[in-house]
Amino acid sequence: MPKIVDYEVRRKEILENASKVFAVKGYEKTRLADISEKCGVGRTTLYQYFKNKEEIFYYTATEAFEQIKEKVETIVEDENLTIPEKLKKLIFELITECEHNFMFVLLVEVWVILKRESNEKMEKVNQYNKDIIDIINNLISDGIEAKELKTVDSESMADILFSFIQTSLIQPSCCNNDLRERMNSVNFLIDGLKA
Repeated sequence: MPKIVDYEVRRKEILENASKVFAVKGYEKTRLADISEKCGVGRTTLYQYFKNKEEIFYYTATEAFEQIKEKVETIVEDENLTIPEKLKKLIFELITECEHNFMFVLLVEVWVILKRESNEKMEKVNQYNKDIIDIINNLISDGIEAKELKTVDSESMADILFSFIQTSLIQPSCCNNDLRERMNSVNFLIDGLKA
């Protein structure tokens, strides 16, 4: 009797395994054969679920961004934290996650690809970056309104803080002892914003 496979369960398994391959090899060096090997299926089986490597990468990155967004929203909604504490925690969580989670490696990979090429799927993924910047911007605006932060250009400051996150993820030193010094610097910046 043939084995019955739940389509959505198998699709999710493929995406989970593919994300690990992309995190290790990067988008460019990953081949469908690498993904199929990691999944324990033939390449032709992958085509039953996805059109090509780009589509697998797109859905993998989309899932990673959804997880990032959930984590960020949880921090923002924490009523026990002040706005400066939320900003510090948000940045710390996003950066330190690179030590043990491949989703942030995918974030950087998507960011690099978006800088090189433009297509509809990648532009949708780029919206996640914009969403994170908007969340930071809104936090800063809320902090100014609540008189927890000095009056600053919230959009510019959000761009600066997001650039810090991206730079920390791109540079290999983000996952060593240099991280503590980087976080001390960004905390100093955020403390300087306090009203």
